[in-house]
Parts: sequence; structure tokens; C-alpha cells
Amino acid sequence: MQFQQTQYGHALSSSSHSTSAHRYSRYNVIAQPTRPMALSEAMLFELAFRSQQPRWVMVTHQCPRPDFNQLSSHAIRCQNVVHLKESHHFTEADIIIKAIDSGNASAIIASNHIDKITQQKLKAYAVARECVVFFINPSQTQLH
Repeated sequence: MQFQQTQYGHALSSSSHSTSAHRYSRYNVIAQPTRPMALSEAMLFELAFRSQQPRWVMVTHQCPRPDFNQLSSHAIRCQNVVHLKESHHFTEADIIIKAIDSGNASAIIASNHIDKITQQKLKAYAVARECVVFFINPSQTQLH
């Protein structure tokens, strides 16, 4: 699997290593831990479909760094998943709008810290541009 870097962040790779209880991407200079996100089966199915497109599945910085094993076990093409870098100038909602407007996102995973009305507007905005936005609780992890 080839590592890809974009202006948004780093793509995921199957290469990772473990130290004690945390797993880390070997391509992440800061070595942020990964953990399974609380994604429903319907979300994972949609992400698998969207990841086959020649566009990115983007995960906002407010969400945990995606876990390769969780995504790949649901047939999600991890080379098309990118964890966005933190912005010191834009809100998470602004980042989502920029990602949608770029035309480079097939799906976006964002935190549910955005108010419900804005979430609904972002979802509608995304659908009109052939994208989908999922809002998750970033502190909740997937239990198997």
C-alpha cells in the first residue's frame, strides 16, 4: 500500500505498530493513537461504497484518528481515507464546507459537537454536491 500525503493531512496505511495499549500509524510523525470509531453498520456500508470512488473519505481533526483494522474489515479502501489536520483559523463546520466545495470528498466524518441545525444544513449541502456527512460522538469508541 502506498502512502499519500495531501494538503489536508495524511492518508491511512496498513503499516502501523503498537506500543503498550496504543496503535500508531508509522507515517504519522506525531504518532497519534488510533481507535475504532463508533460507526453504525449502515455508516460503514456507505463508507465502503464511497471509498471506492476516486475521491477522499475525510475525517475531521475533532474525530479520533481512524483505525485501519476497523475500516479494512468493512471493505473500506483505507488509501482513500484521510484524517484532516487541525485548523487554527477555521471551525469544524467551515472545514466541512471547504471539503465539500473542493469536490474532493465523497464522504466526511465529523464530530457531533456541531449544533443539530447546522448538522442538518451541512448534510443537505453535502448531498446536493454528491457527498455525505456523518456526525459521530468522538469520545465514544466501537465495541465488538
